[in-house]
Amino acid sequence: MVDPTSVTVAEAAAVHPTYADLLAWYELVTGRPARVVRDAGGVLRFRPDTVVLRLYDAKAVDLNALAVDHARGRIATGDYAAFVAGLGYSLSGFSELSQFADQIWPEEPTP
Repeated sequence: MVDPTSVTVAEAAAVHPTYADLLAWYELVTGRPARVVRDAGGVLRFRPDTVVLRLYDAKAVDLNALAVDHARGRIATGDYAAFVAGLGYSLSGFSELSQFADQIWPEEPTP
């Protein structure tokens, strides 16, 4: 049985065209399919990962330390993106994270 809250990439892109670019970037850097759900409030989110949430809820992981390790190149972007997505970030919130925004939305050169 298909989870009724699951959303395909095409359905996400229909909500906001930039979601197609975001999800394509995610799949490229992680090598994993993007798993997207619509929450009870209608917000599109990455499907939360129960292991990631359990670690987070138990305060067994320091998100700031992970961000620093990623910034210093100790954690690959794909692994870090998959972990952060596993927290259940909204697609719009994820795309604005400073760790990823410049990669997802590279600046256009000014003429």
